[in-house]
Amino acid sequence: MIVPNWNENSAIAIDILKKYNIDANLGMRTHELMALIDATSKSDMYLPHNLLFPIQYFPQLGMKSVAPLLPLEDYHLSVNSFVHVKDRHSNIANWLAGIIKECLLEQIDCSKKYLQP
Repeated sequence: MIVPNWNENSAIAIDILKKYNIDANLGMRTHELMALIDATSKSDMYLPHNLLFPIQYFPQLGMKSVAPLLPLEDYHLSVNSFVHVKDRHSNIANWLAGIIKECLLEQIDCSKKYLQP
C-alpha cells in the first residue's frame, strides 16, 4: 500500500525481506487497501501487515507470521500518537488516547488468534 510521504518510491516490506535473502517481488501498488485485499484473496500474493490489520473481517485470507524469519526490530514497529503541547494535560485528549490504545490492544489480541504456524 502506498502511504504518501512514507513509501511512495519504495516497498519497505520487500527491502526488509531481501535483506535476509527472502525472495520477494512487488505485484501491485495502490492507495486502496480494499484493492490489495481483493487481489491478495484471488492470487498467490502476500499482503505484508501487522497485528493491527482487522483479519477477522477477511476470513478468505490466511495470516502467517514472519517472526521466525526476521529479527524483532525488523517487524515490530511502535505506534505513537501526538497532541499539541497545550493539550498534554487535557482530560479529553488523555481519555481519547486511552480509548485508542484499548482498541489497538484488542485488535492485536484478536489478530493473534488467526496466526497460522
